[in-house]
Amino acid sequence: MTTSGRTSIAVFCGSKNGSDLVYGEDAAALGKLLAENGFDIIYGGSDKGLMGILANHALSNGASVTGVIPEVLLEWEHQHDSLTKLIITKDMQERKKTMYQLGVAGIVMPGGFGTLDELFEALTLVQTRKISGVKIFVIGKEFY
Repeated sequence: MTTSGRTSIAVFCGSKNGSDLVYGEDAAALGKLLAENGFDIIYGGSDKGLMGILANHALSNGASVTGVIPEVLLEWEHQHDSLTKLIITKDMQERKKTMYQLGVAGIVMPGGFGTLDELFEALTLVQTRKISGVKIFVIGKEFY
């Protein structure tokens, strides 16, 4: 899928920075790398933690960044106000479905239980052929 005529990648990661500074460095590098290589980003929509770092570096390097955030998390995760587009969903299930549909691949970085849920649901959808052609990549060091 595309959001601006370019291919979009869904990135699943935490709204916190995590316990190791390398996680933030990896999020910054990934945002920059994807942007510089012509990819746009679909992600969780927060301006906090790894999500915010990823989005800021992608935006500053020319990517279109679409955030997908459920209503319930608008205050808790603090939506990013500088995104190309923000999609507000009714719940987490709709958020995940929207992200899977918009991205041609998924990248999973460090995160909490929500990120684990997104990873396992994506793998299950691929395994049961509910979505096809989607590649899932896990990036990081010793976070689960």
